[in-house]
Amino acid sequence: MKRQKFFWGRIKFAPAIIIGAMLVISMTPMFAVAASSWDQFQKDEQNSGWTTDLAPHNATKAWKVYTHTDGWKMSGVDVAPIGVDGKVFVIDARSYVWAFDARSGEIEWVKLLSCRGWEFQLATPAYGEGKLFFATNDGHVYALDPGAGYVRWSKKIAETYDQLNTPVTYADGKVYVGSYKSDNGDNSTGVYYCLNATTGEVVWTRTSDTGKGYYWTGACLIGDYLVYGDRASVVTSVYTNNGTVINAINITTSAKIPFNNSDAGGIRSSVAYSEGFCYFTSEGGYVWAIGFNESTGEFTEEGWTFAVDDEIGYAASTPAIYDGRVYMGAGKYSTGGKFYCLDQADNGTEIWNLTVNGGIKASPAISLQHGKPYIYFTTNCENSSVYCVDYMGNKMWNYTTEEANSSAGYILQGVAIYDGYVYFGNDGGYVYGLNESGPTVLWSGNVTLTENTTFNVTAHNSEKSYELNRTNALGALDAAAEIGEFNYSVSDEWYVSYGSFMVDSIADVESTGAENWLYWVNYPNESIPGVGVNLYDVKEGDAVTYYYGDGNVTPANASKVIKIRVHIGGPAIFDTGTSLNPYPCISGTHNGTITPNKTITVNRLFTYPCAGTGGHTEFVRIWGDDVDVNATWQGYTEDWHNLTFDKPFSLEPNKTYNYTICTGSYPQIHHIDTLATANGEINCTRFVDDNGEEYHAMIPAIKLWKE
Repeated sequence: MKRQKFFWGRIKFAPAIIIGAMLVISMTPMFAVAASSWDQFQKDEQNSGWTTDLAPHNATKAWKVYTHTDGWKMSGVDVAPIGVDGKVFVIDARSYVWAFDARSGEIEWVKLLSCRGWEFQLATPAYGEGKLFFATNDGHVYALDPGAGYVRWSKKIAETYDQLNTPVTYADGKVYVGSYKSDNGDNSTGVYYCLNATTGEVVWTRTSDTGKGYYWTGACLIGDYLVYGDRASVVTSVYTNNGTVINAINITTSAKIPFNNSDAGGIRSSVAYSEGFCYFTSEGGYVWAIGFNESTGEFTEEGWTFAVDDEIGYAASTPAIYDGRVYMGAGKYSTGGKFYCLDQADNGTEIWNLTVNGGIKASPAISLQHGKPYIYFTTNCENSSVYCVDYMGNKMWNYTTEEANSSAGYILQGVAIYDGYVYFGNDGGYVYGLNESGPTVLWSGNVTLTENTTFNVTAHNSEKSYELNRTNALGALDAAAEIGEFNYSVSDEWYVSYGSFMVDSIADVESTGAENWLYWVNYPNESIPGVGVNLYDVKEGDAVTYYYGDGNVTPANASKVIKIRVHIGGPAIFDTGTSLNPYPCISGTHNGTITPNKTITVNRLFTYPCAGTGGHTEFVRIWGDDVDVNATWQGYTEDWHNLTFDKPFSLEPNKTYNYTICTGSYPQIHHIDTLATANGEINCTRFVDDNGEEYHAMIPAIKLWKE
């Protein structure tokens, strides 16, 4: 029997054919989408748990490496890996840090840290400021160099048996971690610590006032506030600068949340944050959503709680939230397990659940692929498995390790998703990298094709140039090639007879004749196209798949695929427009951030000059979230208003990018702190004019666009 779900308040959320002689394409696997990073537990400081990196639809073992385990094979690798700069990092039970090549599993380096207490490590590491941050259960925190593993700094912050057991959280120059106990393990009261990420000095400590400590309960950064739970069923908000408590709620008794529950149990999950609500689970088998005021750091009375099935009755999984759905696991090794999908907006109503082969203490990780989430999680039992499910609850696959049917087969933590792979460790001390067992995805992404526009191709055999309609399957490939930075060549040998081009090569790799490139639109829901790629008109939302093989293959069993999602419409630009009051205007250096609300593809920056002047930008740098580009002015040439970047790049919606813009002459300026545009927001945090005077509220009047 399912226990009752409680809620309070109202919650609202924004919710092929073989071308044969007519078209032959070949491609090498060097142009896969650039990976983001999985910097820490559940991806980031808000424990979002989702990434735009691809992950396997059909998994196979790419590599497996042994680290260490204890004598009973019960605590090998009990942290989630992190992935940064082409490497994967873990810490094992004996406090050895391992750096692996993300694709091959080759050991890059190994570093032994302090391990004078029990032989287990539960603190998932974090990355920031070019450093790796590790906490050991005997009270040490380390900053390591990711390239070679040497110690940048180390700090003893707790006693040997206090157990630093929470994930390490990095954000804004600070490192956060909590202890399970204090007084060398004799006191069950835990302590939360904040350290300076650059020096390792302790910024502040806060001892729990509930008499309990912090076990897995990682922190979540929300603006100026840090939120975390404890074993006494209390969730606390503190000020990040000094650890001052802003608000604390006991989920078993607090009158502030009318949906409190006396059998909630302690909190072992970390807190995740999404759209004004904190999400976590409690050991009594509940999922919680509690309102949070970002401005004040206070919890609100709005929210809900959901009870998992009675036969499960336990939850320690940190929820992952995406597109109005809350995903979490429940159960432990003795109870069996289920994975749940709940409606974020409808007070946690269950959408679906999936029974799996064991309890789920792990937190789900989400890979967004063509706008749809695929969810990855692990079970915790002798036959522990990694599962992949789609957003409807359909199991795509599960992978059971080679250590199954023994204590070494347990998987405690979840996975990291990085650069097309899924990574995890088990109690046997093994670290696994899983990748796609089906076709190798060479490139996957979105392209925007503008109606009533054209593009040009030149046939390499005749050197004739052709102007073609942009909104066809070949136009989609051309747009993808520009974004993915790969080349291709076409032949017009059959153009007169069939009206189609042959694509003879891509990335300087020619077709073999025995195996060629094919294409299919909206596989498998629609039939294979019956025309050449330049004759197939695409529409909004079409999925164009190019796949490599002989005439009998499909996109499902080809050796290589390219996946292109088509959007039709005009390109979005980021335009501040002219200033209503541009004066006073002066040149100088602007620093601030840009947060677009839709994808902005950019290769040029335009500067609005004051009337009758030569106002311009002399240098621009834009960086953040795997973007780091710059451009320099070329003088008063014909196009002196614009700076041109070496190659196009994209600013993704709802992500924040830093900018530095150095101007010359008399450019227009918006004299406000923050400017909202049709396609996003820009602010100026600091402006230093050419006389050395410093100001704020000086936003440059610019336009970011693609020619």
